[in-house]
Amino acid sequence: MQLILYDGALGMLKRYGIDPQKMNIKKIRENYTELLSKKDELKVSYKSAKKEIQGIQKKLENIEKYVGYTTEPNHPKQSGYTKEHNSL
Repeated sequence: MQLILYDGALGMLKRYGIDPQKMNIKKIRENYTELLSKKDELKVSYKSAKKEIQGIQKKLENIEKYVGYTTEPNHPKQSGYTKEHNSL
């Protein structure tokens, strides 16, 4: 099974013009480790931004409720929209 996978990978590399004998495995692993580190940083940043957006959306909903804001018909997802307001 492993021989088949090896031959397949070798064939793909050659198809794209990559010589497996000249590949720098150490550099590839360093690059991979660096990319994993960046991925983890971005994941933390994404979660933080997502949490911040949720907080802002909650504040916006509270403000809309406080001022009696109603949405337009093309935004039915927002709170406060009713069919009665559509006739205005």
